[in-house]
Amino acid sequence: MSGRNREVAQEAAQADSYAHEVLDYTQGLDTSVRDLRAAIVRIVRSSTADVDRRLFAREDADIACRIETEDGRSIDATLVDVSTGGARLAGTAGLHAGQHGMLHAAPLRAPIAIRLLAVDGDTARATFEGDTAPILEWLERREAA
Repeated sequence: MSGRNREVAQEAAQADSYAHEVLDYTQGLDTSVRDLRAAIVRIVRSSTADVDRRLFAREDADIACRIETEDGRSIDATLVDVSTGGARLAGTAGLHAGQHGMLHAAPLRAPIAIRLLAVDGDTARATFEGDTAPILEWLERREAA
């Protein structure tokens, strides 16, 4: 009887090992599909203006910024790109879609209210809320330079 118990325990351990292996492969596949989707969207959108559905053109930024969340946290991040309607931010792990906050960046004369539209890993897309004058002024200064 104890021999059979040992055999069942070994089979259970093997099944557990297989389950963890399947989970690891599934998580890797999920990441790969997400990366592939982002790459395809980026390629299609940049291939021709006819398929770019953005309302506002994006400008590359690569500027250090800080996000103050509505719950009082302060997150150091990077402003990756910006348009008159929103921005893409890196360094946003731990934040979530729908969250509100204030974006602070040296080129802006005043902080600007944001709402996170989507957070994917370490990157977030945000829309500007309220007074967008600081962003508009900054984009105009960049264009004039």
